[in-house]
Amino acid sequence: MDHQDLEQNYTFLTMPMVAASNTLLGNPVSADYDADSDTVFIAERANGGGRVLAFEDTSAGGNLFPRVSIELSGASSVYFNSQD
Repeated sequence: MDHQDLEQNYTFLTMPMVAASNTLLGNPVSADYDADSDTVFIAERANGGGRVLAFEDTSAGGNLFPRVSIELSGASSVYFNSQD
């Protein structure tokens, strides 16, 4: 692994991670981000047959509770559209 590879991997490894039991994440299949509200939207397929989750203020990472949890059977993608 050369210096450039290390820099790219380091950036990835220092990103915050949201994980563990409070998150309701099992098999996240799609994600989108709203920079204005610092919210990550996730389509979760395995937990409860599917759901859409939203997490706010994820910069610290950790075992966060979702701000939004909507059951959606077979959820496979998510797209956030900001309408100003």
